Amino acid sequence: MMKKNVGWANQSKRHSNAKKYGHAGGKYATPKARFKTSKWDGSTDSNSQYFALRQNGYSHDKAVEFIEGKDKKAVKPKKELSDRQKSNLFYEKTILDSIDADGFDIPEPKTPKEKLSFLKGRFESEFLENNLQAKRMSRQQALAEWYQGLPTNIPFYNGEIIELAKKGGTLKENASEREEQRVLDNYWNFMANKTLQAFRKYGVE
Repeated sequence: MMKKNVGWANQSKRHSNAKKYGHAGGKYATPKARFKTSKWDGSTDSNSQYFALRQNGYSHDKAVEFIEGKDKKAVKPKKELSDRQKSNLFYEKTILDSIDADGFDIPEPKTPKEKLSFLKGRFESEFLENNLQAKRMSRQQALAEWYQGLPTNIPFYNGEIIELAKKGGTLKENASEREEQRVLDNYWNFMANKTLQAFRKYGVE
Protein backbone atom coordinates (compact mmCIF):
# COMPACT_ATOMS: atom_id res chain seq x y z
CA MET A 1 0.00 0.00 0.00
CA MET A 2 1.43 3.35 -1.01
CA LYS A 3 2.01 5.76 1.90
CA LYS A 4 0.58 9.23 1.64
CA ASN A 5 3.25 11.92 1.18
CA VAL A 6 2.29 14.07 4.19
CA GLY A 7 5.39 16.24 3.88
CA TRP A 8 4.50 17.20 0.30
CA ALA A 9 0.93 17.99 1.34
CA ASN A 10 2.05 20.23 4.20
CA GLN A 11 4.54 21.97 1.98
CA SER A 12 1.83 22.56 -0.58
CA LYS A 13 -0.49 23.92 2.11
CA ARG A 14 2.20 26.29 3.42
CA HIS A 15 2.88 27.46 -0.10
CA SER A 16 -0.83 28.10 -0.62
CA ASN A 17 -1.11 30.02 2.67
CA ALA A 18 1.98 32.04 1.93
CA LYS A 19 0.53 32.98 -1.45
CA LYS A 20 -2.82 33.80 0.11
CA TYR A 21 -1.47 36.04 2.92
CA GLY A 22 1.61 37.37 1.18
CA HIS A 23 4.86 35.61 2.04
CA ALA A 24 6.94 38.50 3.37
CA GLY A 25 4.35 40.25 5.49
CA GLY A 26 1.68 37.59 5.88
CA LYS A 27 0.50 35.65 8.87
CA TYR A 28 2.68 32.64 8.09
CA ALA A 29 5.84 34.55 7.33
CA THR A 30 8.69 34.13 9.82
CA PRO A 31 9.48 37.04 12.19
CA LYS A 32 12.70 37.56 10.26
CA ALA A 33 10.78 37.80 7.00
CA ARG A 34 8.34 40.32 8.47
CA PHE A 35 11.28 42.35 9.74
CA LYS A 36 12.89 42.33 6.31
CA THR A 37 9.81 43.99 4.83
CA SER A 38 10.62 47.23 6.63
CA LYS A 39 12.79 49.87 5.02
CA TRP A 40 15.25 49.49 7.91
CA ASP A 41 18.03 46.90 7.55
CA GLY A 42 19.64 46.20 10.90
CA SER A 43 22.62 44.06 11.81
CA THR A 44 22.24 40.56 13.22
CA ASP A 45 22.58 41.96 16.75
CA SER A 46 19.94 44.58 16.03
CA ASN A 47 17.64 41.90 14.62
CA SER A 48 17.91 40.00 17.90
CA GLN A 49 17.14 43.19 19.82
CA TYR A 50 14.20 43.82 17.50
CA PHE A 51 12.67 40.41 18.22
CA ALA A 52 13.12 40.91 21.98
CA LEU A 53 11.39 44.29 21.81
CA ARG A 54 8.54 42.87 19.75
CA GLN A 55 8.04 40.10 22.31
CA ASN A 56 7.80 42.79 25.01
CA GLY A 57 4.95 44.55 23.28
CA TYR A 58 6.73 47.08 21.09
CA SER A 59 5.14 47.78 17.72
CA HIS A 60 7.32 47.40 14.65
CA ASP A 61 7.83 51.17 14.29
CA LYS A 62 8.57 51.67 17.98
CA ALA A 63 11.09 48.82 17.99
CA VAL A 64 12.93 50.32 15.03
CA GLU A 65 12.87 53.78 16.63
CA PHE A 66 14.29 52.34 19.84
CA ILE A 67 17.17 50.61 18.02
CA GLU A 68 17.97 53.68 15.95
CA GLY A 69 17.90 55.88 19.04
CA LYS A 70 14.90 57.90 17.91
CA ASP A 71 12.54 56.85 20.68
CA LYS A 72 12.79 59.84 23.02
CA LYS A 73 11.08 58.02 25.89
CA ALA A 74 13.44 55.05 25.68
CA VAL A 75 16.67 56.99 25.07
CA LYS A 76 16.80 59.64 27.79
CA PRO A 77 19.36 62.44 27.52
CA LYS A 78 21.77 62.95 30.40
CA LYS A 79 20.34 65.26 33.03
CA GLU A 80 22.05 68.65 33.19
CA LEU A 81 23.68 69.45 36.54
CA SER A 82 22.09 72.25 38.52
CA ASP A 83 24.12 75.34 39.47
CA ARG A 84 24.20 74.10 43.06
CA GLN A 85 25.59 70.71 42.01
CA LYS A 86 28.24 72.38 39.83
CA SER A 87 29.22 74.63 42.73
CA ASN A 88 29.52 71.69 45.15
CA LEU A 89 31.73 69.79 42.69
CA PHE A 90 33.91 72.87 42.18
CA TYR A 91 34.58 73.31 45.91
CA GLU A 92 35.04 69.57 46.37
CA LYS A 93 37.76 69.63 43.70
CA THR A 94 39.38 72.68 45.33
CA ILE A 95 39.59 70.84 48.65
CA LEU A 96 40.90 67.62 47.10
CA ASP A 97 43.53 69.48 45.06
CA SER A 98 44.79 71.18 48.23
CA ILE A 99 45.61 67.87 49.96
CA ASP A 100 49.02 66.23 49.63
CA ALA A 101 51.28 64.11 51.81
CA ASP A 102 54.52 66.04 51.30
CA GLY A 103 56.64 65.70 54.43
CA PHE A 104 54.78 62.62 55.63
CA ASP A 105 56.30 59.16 55.50
CA ILE A 106 53.32 57.60 53.70
CA PRO A 107 52.40 56.88 50.06
CA GLU A 108 50.77 59.85 48.35
CA PRO A 109 46.97 59.52 48.59
CA LYS A 110 45.40 59.46 45.13
CA THR A 111 41.68 58.75 45.24
CA PRO A 112 39.20 61.22 46.79
CA LYS A 113 38.52 58.82 49.67
CA GLU A 114 42.24 58.32 50.35
CA LYS A 115 42.85 62.07 50.35
CA LEU A 116 39.91 62.83 52.61
CA SER A 117 40.83 60.01 55.00
CA PHE A 118 44.35 61.43 55.24
CA LEU A 119 42.96 64.94 55.86
CA LYS A 120 40.58 63.69 58.57
CA GLY A 121 43.37 61.76 60.27
CA ARG A 122 45.55 64.86 60.39
CA PHE A 123 42.72 67.03 61.68
CA GLU A 124 41.98 64.66 64.53
CA SER A 125 45.59 64.02 65.53
CA GLU A 126 46.86 67.60 65.10
CA PHE A 127 43.89 69.56 66.45
CA LEU A 128 41.29 67.49 68.28
CA GLU A 129 43.53 65.16 70.25
CA ASN A 130 44.28 66.49 73.74
CA ASN A 131 42.49 69.76 72.92
CA LEU A 132 39.60 70.19 75.35
CA GLN A 133 38.56 73.54 73.89
CA ALA A 134 38.38 72.11 70.38
CA LYS A 135 36.32 69.16 71.60
CA ARG A 136 33.71 71.59 72.93
CA MET A 137 33.27 73.07 69.44
CA SER A 138 31.04 71.68 66.74
CA ARG A 139 32.83 69.59 64.14
CA GLN A 140 32.48 72.39 61.60
CA GLN A 141 33.79 75.08 63.97
CA ALA A 142 36.77 72.96 64.92
CA LEU A 143 37.62 72.21 61.30
CA ALA A 144 37.31 75.91 60.37
CA GLU A 145 39.66 76.80 63.23
CA TRP A 146 42.18 74.18 62.12
CA TYR A 147 42.03 75.33 58.49
CA GLN A 148 43.14 78.82 59.54
CA GLY A 149 46.50 77.34 60.53
CA LEU A 150 46.93 76.49 56.81
CA PRO A 151 47.48 72.71 57.12
CA THR A 152 46.74 72.28 53.40
CA ASN A 153 47.30 74.24 50.20
CA ILE A 154 43.79 75.68 50.33
CA PRO A 155 43.60 79.28 48.95
CA PHE A 156 43.94 81.83 51.78
CA TYR A 157 44.80 85.26 50.34
CA ASN A 158 41.84 87.63 50.13
CA GLY A 159 42.16 88.00 46.37
CA GLU A 160 42.30 84.23 45.90
CA ILE A 161 39.23 83.75 48.08
CA ILE A 162 37.19 86.32 46.12
CA GLU A 163 38.25 84.78 42.80
CA LEU A 164 37.42 81.30 44.11
CA ALA A 165 33.95 82.41 45.21
CA LYS A 166 33.21 83.90 41.79
CA LYS A 167 34.36 80.77 39.96
CA GLY A 168 32.38 78.61 42.38
CA GLY A 169 29.20 80.57 41.73
CA THR A 170 28.79 81.80 45.31
CA LEU A 171 29.69 85.41 44.52
CA LYS A 172 28.51 87.40 41.51
CA GLU A 173 31.06 89.05 39.24
CA ASN A 174 29.96 92.61 40.04
CA ALA A 175 29.73 92.05 43.80
CA SER A 176 29.97 95.03 46.12
CA GLU A 177 32.73 95.42 48.70
CA ARG A 178 30.22 94.53 51.39
CA GLU A 179 29.31 91.28 49.65
CA GLU A 180 32.98 90.43 49.15
CA GLN A 181 33.69 91.08 52.83
CA ARG A 182 30.85 88.75 53.82
CA VAL A 183 32.49 85.99 51.76
CA LEU A 184 35.87 86.66 53.39
CA ASP A 185 34.41 86.62 56.91
CA ASN A 186 32.64 83.30 56.34
CA TYR A 187 35.32 81.62 54.21
CA TRP A 188 36.83 79.16 56.71
CA ASN A 189 33.46 78.12 58.06
CA PHE A 190 32.20 77.68 54.49
CA MET A 191 35.15 75.49 53.45
CA ALA A 192 34.83 73.44 56.63
CA ASN A 193 31.20 72.77 55.74
CA LYS A 194 32.15 71.73 52.19
CA THR A 195 34.81 69.41 53.62
CA LEU A 196 32.28 67.72 55.91
CA GLN A 197 29.96 67.29 52.92
CA ALA A 198 32.82 65.56 51.06
CA PHE A 199 33.48 63.31 54.10
CA ARG A 200 29.86 62.17 54.02
CA LYS A 201 29.81 61.74 50.26
CA TYR A 202 32.84 59.41 50.24
CA GLY A 203 32.02 57.61 53.48
CA VAL A 204 34.85 59.15 55.51
CA GLU A 205 33.32 59.27 58.99
